[in-house]
Amino acid sequence: CRKEGIGRVGFGQCSARILPAIPFPYEVEEKIVKAATATQPTPKFTNFKLYGFWRSSCTWRVRIALAAKEIPYEIVPIDLFSKEQMIDDYTAKNHMQQVPTLEFNDENDTIVRIT
Repeated sequence: CRKEGIGRVGFGQCSARILPAIPFPYEVEEKIVKAATATQPTPKFTNFKLYGFWRSSCTWRVRIALAAKEIPYEIVPIDLFSKEQMIDDYTAKNHMQQVPTLEFNDENDTIVRIT
């Protein structure tokens, strides 16, 4: 690492320990505290609906992301074994007939669908 001129972060030959993610000597800066205590802005997007199959890894990824962002959402189950994705109601929402589909309203109250 010294020859390359680059210090490594984390595991490796150049560091015998994991480097901390916060500044040393573990003091919290006032700037970070002020940002964390600031009032949250009003949400731009509302009424999240997740159409998906419970065994789909892609559906799980979307659920994990929504949970990490603390976004409330409604789950609408689509059973792939009984071919519910082929029904006209779901095909109108997603022409490719795939799961998951995330549906929400934007700030203009327009319905947005993401596959």
